[in-house]
Amino acid sequence: MDRWMQAAIAAVVAFAITLIATPLSMKLAKRIGAMDVPGGRHIHDHATPRLGGVAIFLGVMIPLVVVVFLFGEPTLGLGAGVSAPGLLASLVIVFLAGCIDDVKQLNPKAKLALQIIAAIVAAASGALISDIRAYDGSVVLEMGWVAYPLTVLYLVAFCNIVNLIDGLDGLAAGTVGIAAAALIAVSVYRANAATTLICACLVGSCLAFLKYNFHPAKTFMGDSGSLLLGFALGIASLTGSMKVSTITAIAVPVIIAGVPVLDTLAAIIRRVRGKVSFDTPDAGHIHHSLLKLGYDQRSVVLTMYAVSIVFAFSGVVIAGAGLTIRAIAIVLDLAVALFLVWKLELFEPVLWRLYPAGRVPLFARAHELVEEYTDDAQRMTDGEERPTGRGVLPDEQRMNILVVSQYYWPEDFQIVAECEDLVARGHRVTVLTGLPNYPSGHIPDAYRHGKNRRQVHNGVEIIRVPLLERGGNPIRLGLNYHSFSWFASMRVKQLKGDYDVVYVPQTSPVMMAKPAALYKRLQGTPLLVYCLDLWPESLKVVIGNHLKFLVKHYGRISKNLYGAADIVAVQSPAFFEYLGEQHDIPADRMAFLPQFASTEYLEMDLREPHEGVNFLIAGNMGRAQDIPVILHAVEQMECKEGFKVHFVGSGSCFDETKSYIEEHGLGDRVILHGRRPFEEMPKWYRMADACILALNGDTWVGTTIPTRLQGYMAAGKPIIAAARGGIKSVVESAGCGCVVAAGDSNALACELERIVRDPSVLDGMGERARLYFTENFTKEMHMETLEGILLGLSGKDKR
Repeated sequence: MDRWMQAAIAAVVAFAITLIATPLSMKLAKRIGAMDVPGGRHIHDHATPRLGGVAIFLGVMIPLVVVVFLFGEPTLGLGAGVSAPGLLASLVIVFLAGCIDDVKQLNPKAKLALQIIAAIVAAASGALISDIRAYDGSVVLEMGWVAYPLTVLYLVAFCNIVNLIDGLDGLAAGTVGIAAAALIAVSVYRANAATTLICACLVGSCLAFLKYNFHPAKTFMGDSGSLLLGFALGIASLTGSMKVSTITAIAVPVIIAGVPVLDTLAAIIRRVRGKVSFDTPDAGHIHHSLLKLGYDQRSVVLTMYAVSIVFAFSGVVIAGAGLTIRAIAIVLDLAVALFLVWKLELFEPVLWRLYPAGRVPLFARAHELVEEYTDDAQRMTDGEERPTGRGVLPDEQRMNILVVSQYYWPEDFQIVAECEDLVARGHRVTVLTGLPNYPSGHIPDAYRHGKNRRQVHNGVEIIRVPLLERGGNPIRLGLNYHSFSWFASMRVKQLKGDYDVVYVPQTSPVMMAKPAALYKRLQGTPLLVYCLDLWPESLKVVIGNHLKFLVKHYGRISKNLYGAADIVAVQSPAFFEYLGEQHDIPADRMAFLPQFASTEYLEMDLREPHEGVNFLIAGNMGRAQDIPVILHAVEQMECKEGFKVHFVGSGSCFDETKSYIEEHGLGDRVILHGRRPFEEMPKWYRMADACILALNGDTWVGTTIPTRLQGYMAAGKPIIAAARGGIKSVVESAGCGCVVAAGDSNALACELERIVRDPSVLDGMGERARLYFTENFTKEMHMETLEGILLGLSGKDKR
């Protein structure tokens, strides 16, 4: 059979196999829990299978295997000394590396090691950059042993350029399809049957996969697909005897894959400038930048397809044209690349790390953007119009709100979502905040700009004050909190009295609310204080009966704050009762404002199959969280196997917990995983059969509803709690678990043992947890209540 006919048939077969296998791969992904959950850098809005690489692998490999083993190696068209089985084996290794990562979150170093192994196998099979040739095809220089590391580097690079660009629906599959089609054109011109065959399989498989992967995607290819496509593209560019100059042979595939190559190069430069490791993810890729300019997903992908076609066409031209045309094409390619770098600011770090002193962005346009922020802030200072969002409310109900919060953007706190949502509802919001509280001491570059430490972010004006310390031990934290209180108090004295209401979103530590109380006293502006913790009660939990003078000191500050507030908002009915009884706050000066939690876990599968029973404790490990009760309960259980207790988080009690586990031999049942990235948490929730929550028996602690409870409920997890008050009320009302008395390790041990012996007792609890969450803890409900309280205080509530 003619080799070119074989390639055409292979493309059709690859298309058919991938088309059939993709729905099957989706079912497999759902069954084993290989799902991409929204959040972090992900922009999709629902849980999506991420094992599409299985279908791509079958579509590419089956035709190649049939050709090699049915028709024999010579038919594949490989050059002398190149082993087809060896190349196929290298593709299998890369695919398996991607599969493991899709299912088990492979360590980046281990994943890179497997890629290197695959590249070594390919190089050992004869796919080598073995010599340098002149334009007439004659050998100028034999590479010798250098050919092997050079080839490995080349293949690993190709492997990762596709992986890095796989960020939007259909982007990687379409880009690889375009590049493979261009390589077919080049290989036909050069009579290279091997490259034609491999690329034909890639084109057919990518086109079929796009049926399910183009926006809105029903499945993602995952690393099993992106790594395989990149590696196969690299292999295709090296196979066969290409009697042309080596520079052209290597440059043409790189130019054809220009979009992912440029994106990868820009990512490396951003990471170097931001002083972070190369495997640190960011949102500065080409597709992210286009999205920030206002394009939707389809438009971004189609735009990148168009640019890919331009690079691919120029690569084909370079492969067959004379020296002059080649030079012109290369210059045009460089011009396009530089334009994209400038327009999309691809070299500018978006990781918000501190630049060295005197360092400036590469392009002047970054300075222009900073000036825009500064000008916006200055116009607001001068009384000019500010951004007003969607304008949901009529003009007479739009408020001018001053928010006092030490923590704000770019740190991830609830207050950021609150302020930006208020702006979207038509209100004007100014936040008085401190420089970021990063323990490392790094201050994001975005916080370095703006006159008088003022700037605008997403329509919210930000006024920043300095801090003496950032993070660290209790003494440094104390200096941090008190310095914010002092500097912010000085700053509020300079603010104009045109705010309708002042809002303090948290009172932990309590001294951070003092600037708001001072502004209320100076200007007479109504004050809303939202109590998530109580002082001095929370201080007692940390220091016990020591340093009583501090407890008295913060007790006076708390009393003054509660007295100054026009409304004290609380998160639970039990909290409401406690404040009334213990702090003599009248009921008409309190309001119930339930917290909200992220809804991103709602689309996640309730659990993934596994052996035994897994209990999860996620979040802070501090004094209020009664860790000893959980450990004592595990120690008292008669069952010594068939279950695991996973702690995911850290805090002041982490070292004590670790020591206790080691001393009492609990390491086979209790596992400390430490603090994990937020993006990784869905994996832990999927693994868990139930979540454990324990708070100490202090009266005020029992009144709170911790955010981890809401996260457990959103993830659809049954809850086993040793607590009272707010938690007991929620769990029992939802029917999503069981609650024993706070501090009762015996009762907790009995409940845990009952679940281990009969996991079916948990049936239905996860679904009820989610239902209760959607009815009580959504952002929409929180914002409606918050806006209503603020409108009432400002006198603009017209209902």
